[in-house]
Amino acid sequence: MSDRKYQAACRKVDSRLETIIWHKPRQPDCRRINKRLVRHRFELLTFLEQADVPADNNLAERDIRSVVAARQDGGVNRSEWGAAAFATWKSVIGTCRKNGLNFLEYGLSVLRARAAASPLPLPLDSG
Repeated sequence: MSDRKYQAACRKVDSRLETIIWHKPRQPDCRRINKRLVRHRFELLTFLEQADVPADNNLAERDIRSVVAARQDGGVNRSEWGAAAFATWKSVIGTCRKNGLNFLEYGLSVLRARAAASPLPLPLDSG
């Protein structure tokens, strides 16, 4: 699509959104959604103007999929400590992956740094 056609298509989408926003619905649920559209109007179509902004949130959905699956399986969230530990590890591993870091190498460097400065903050076994 040429740049000119793309800009015309963007204007058409923007115009349609304006029409939807300024039509005031009667149903309570529709009014609630309409308020959200008005409030976030200038954020909704950012992906049309900035190529690095995705049009969906699939990345976020994929990021939390394994956390939800683990919660449903019941294997890691049997205690508050287990749930917090899993969430922390999942976050660190995901951040390493997104930044192109090897998780094991990064983890070992953090452990070495912490071990040299102070004891590791591991929970005590209460059982």
